[in-house]
Amino acid sequence: MALNLNSELERLKADAQKDQQEMAKLSKQTDSKARDIRFLEEIKAEIDQVSTHYNDSYDAISKKKREIKSYLDIKSKMFSKVVLEKKKKDQISEIREKYGGEISKLEGAITSEEKVCKKAKNQYEIAKRQVESKQKKYKDLINYQNVISKQLQELNNIKERIEKEEGNKKIANTYSLIEELRDALNKIKVMGKKDFRDRLDQMWKDLGAAKKAEREKIEELDKTQNELAGKKERLESLKRDRRSRVLEETGKIKS
Repeated sequence: MALNLNSELERLKADAQKDQQEMAKLSKQTDSKARDIRFLEEIKAEIDQVSTHYNDSYDAISKKKREIKSYLDIKSKMFSKVVLEKKKKDQISEIREKYGGEISKLEGAITSEEKVCKKAKNQYEIAKRQVESKQKKYKDLINYQNVISKQLQELNNIKERIEKEEGNKKIANTYSLIEELRDALNKIKVMGKKDFRDRLDQMWKDLGAAKKAEREKIEELDKTQNELAGKKERLESLKRDRRSRVLEETGKIKS
């Protein structure tokens, strides 16, 4: 088992340089909680500010919308009198639907990707908690001897008190302390040497497996987040350029 541990240690050392990139990715998660806290601290003030501003602007917004609606009605009536062949109208509709459909399709893809991203984040959080749990168990086992030593010292303290009470002829006190010593002794479980070493070997393996799973989950999360960001950037580009692309094509239709 010791040989396996040494081999694993050497393998980890050999992979250390590759893990530098992993550490860079994991560092983004280190401050995630801090970002969440700042967000929660700021969100209420932001919502109140936006809500107040909207309430103040509502009448002006409604008026502007009514003005645009009136303008549209007038222009629609004017151009409804313009003779335009049905075939050309269909061409215009087809062009508009093409770019509108492209945007709708990408919006659907973004919604799906957001679900994948949320699932990846949940899986990472589970893996992270697993690492924390395994780490604690490993630390507790490493500290096992110190805990046992303290417990044994407490037994010695009770023994000394028993001798003192017995020397003072306080039989009831002596009996009570003997029972206390019995209870405390029964609670102490001393592991055998082989059992202790076997548990240590299993603990570091469990911890290593948990850390590997955590790295895999953060890689998956980074991948989905990058894909989502790319789709959102593409969507903004499509929305931004949609009008010019539509007009470029409809401009080629002869009236």
